Amino acid sequence: MQLLLEQLSQSLGDPALAAARAAPETRVLFTPNGLQLRALGDPALERSEVQAAGVAFIVRVCASQALMIAVDDVQRADEPSLALLASLALQAHQLRLLIHVTVDADEREHRPPAFQVLVEHAAVEHLTALD
Repeated sequence: MQLLLEQLSQSLGDPALAAARAAPETRVLFTPNGLQLRALGDPALERSEVQAAGVAFIVRVCASQALMIAVDDVQRADEPSLALLASLALQAHQLRLLIHVTVDADEREHRPPAFQVLVEHAAVEHLTALD
């Protein structure tokens, strides 16, 4: 989740980023001066609060511009990132948001519930392996 939010923050234009940062529900993500993303692994932060703030941040961005999130090999994502993506997938039909992920079907380790939410809200296209 940290990487996704960092990349999004770096790629946004100033007005969209300023609007997303100014929202009360996203303040937990940023340093007190509001200029930098906090280290989200900080034990002082509640995971549910960080996830809700991450979702709110992306929803705010989608209010000002269309957004596509692309994740390769999503089965390797950590659980907080999957939870963020799953929360967004539940709302994507109401937002200017496209979430595109790839999954290596051969990797079938334990997949957390958030992964299943992504699958349930996806248009699945099975591709053959490239040689």
